[in-house]
Amino acid sequence: MMNGVREPRRASAPPLELLPTIHREKEVLERAFAAVARSKPYLSILEAGCGRRWPVDLNEIPHELTGVDLDERALAHRRDVVGDLHHAVLGDLATVTFDPGTFDVIFCSYVLEHVRGAEHVLGKFVAWLRPGGLLIIKIPGRETVIAWLTRILPFWLHVAFYRYVLERPEAGKPGHAPYPVYHDRVLSLAGIGDYCETHSLRIREEFGMDFGFHYNHLSLTRVQRLKLLAITSLITMVGALSCGLLESRYGGLLFVIEKTGSEAP
Repeated sequence: MMNGVREPRRASAPPLELLPTIHREKEVLERAFAAVARSKPYLSILEAGCGRRWPVDLNEIPHELTGVDLDERALAHRRDVVGDLHHAVLGDLATVTFDPGTFDVIFCSYVLEHVRGAEHVLGKFVAWLRPGGLLIIKIPGRETVIAWLTRILPFWLHVAFYRYVLERPEAGKPGHAPYPVYHDRVLSLAGIGDYCETHSLRIREEFGMDFGFHYNHLSLTRVQRLKLLAITSLITMVGALSCGLLESRYGGLLFVIEKTGSEAP
């Protein structure tokens, strides 16, 4: 039964749209930021788990960017080398605090799966948002083949995968992914949907992304393409062997979520 990981798609929701390319994802993100910025002189933005780089082009939207990260070396690189943070906060999302209604947008990309008590952190995000603000999150869906393999395989194998398959030689060293995964149950397509229904939140957009999504815009060598094909085939095979318990069509999920009320969860 694979620990009962399969969670059904919400009955009222349309079929999940898959993002075809990273360029399409950028369009979605930039449109979301622009929509919030229309009625404000500038945006107050929190990047929760900011890591080493900021993936969003704000197209000259006036903003103040606060980054929080638990990895001191990654945060130092972001603050001192990239230099795009107005405020850099070293801390754990489970314990760091901000005043209610501080931010117009909170962006959190592939971070919540590394947090014990992700639902608690989601509640803090909602409290920190102003009414009408956006919570933009990216997670590996807990119901997927990729997330299941990440949970059951030893961490040293994750590091080896990053170094030798994805060809990232710095992987696992201080300041570089991967990081241990906990993947709380709320971090699924159905789990986020249910959470939003009970916490004054409205999902404005939601998308899936397959394994090759982050690589299909790159100029890959023949060997790299063969690796990508082999991994994609493995994901499809495991999904088929799970008899529907695991989702193989997508691995990542992107949500654009609006705080519709003034109440904190």
